[in-house]
Amino acid sequence: MSISSPFDRSRPSDTPRKDPVSEKGDTRPVGCVPTLLTFLTCGALAPFTFAYIGLRHRHKGALVGAVCAFPVFLYIGLGDETTVLWKSVAGCYIVITLIASFLLYGALANEGAPKAPASEDAPGNERWRGGIDHESPVDASVRERNERAMRRVAAGVRLRAEARRLLEEDPRAARELGVGRPDLDTGYDDGGLVDLNRAPVEAIADLPGLTHEQALALGRARAAAPFLSLHDALIRADLPPHLEDEIHDHVVF
Repeated sequence: MSISSPFDRSRPSDTPRKDPVSEKGDTRPVGCVPTLLTFLTCGALAPFTFAYIGLRHRHKGALVGAVCAFPVFLYIGLGDETTVLWKSVAGCYIVITLIASFLLYGALANEGAPKAPASEDAPGNERWRGGIDHESPVDASVRERNERAMRRVAAGVRLRAEARRLLEEDPRAARELGVGRPDLDTGYDDGGLVDLNRAPVEAIADLPGLTHEQALALGRARAAAPFLSLHDALIRADLPPHLEDEIHDHVVF
């Protein structure tokens, strides 16, 4: 009978081998979708994408960017588009947010994925094998659903911007295409815009954050004279001022 020597090199070692893949780390571009949304919307969603990245990835720079971008975002949304100051602020806002998104994307892309726990047999460690994160089908489904929702939001923002531009440059064509008139069903997708002066009350009631009673109040107020702006509409219909922030991106006149 032969006895194995304690120095027998043929026996498997108890010391786990280091996985070169886990040592190198995962450099997937986390935050790709939020930063891509900022590019697609020319910075329109920057405060929200920065806040998401800051909270999701604990990135202080992104949180600071969200705090700084939000007041400018409100000024652009509520300010007078015809003034030189508004145009200057809007131009600088777009350039700065796009540059910040590019830098933020690069910073996130270089962050490694979390390292695997020390033992593969530890409870709750079924997803880790050899330092590689095996995403469960449930997590993948949730991530894909969230990405589809974010793409849908970005597409709506882009379509509304295109429809507004058409309304400014060619009002006649915009009216024929039914911009702001979902009740006409012309086949043109304006991203969900609603004309407060022409759309029926039922279409106004579909605006986000608006009740049917508030839509009726807007209908009664515009019967006397067309609305000049959203601020004018809310005052004449005696509606709360906070609605301006909720529906201003979805209404035209």
